[in-house]
Amino acid sequence: MDRWEYKTIRAKEVAVNVFFPRKTAERIDEFFNDLGRQGWEVIQFNFQAIKVGGVLAFMKRRRS
Repeated sequence: MDRWEYKTIRAKEVAVNVFFPRKTAERIDEFFNDLGRQGWEVIQFNFQAIKVGGVLAFMKRRRS
């Protein structure tokens, strides 16, 4: 049976800024691509968190 570990990502960890949407999109891409290289997979993404803060995404990866 696979074992998983989970990670909660908050908007402030990605330095989301609604006043600079292009920079925000680049920052989000860079942030999640880095986590992907570490084996993390997005299981839920909350677009509203970009505007209001809070939980942006939940992620998981197989435990080694």
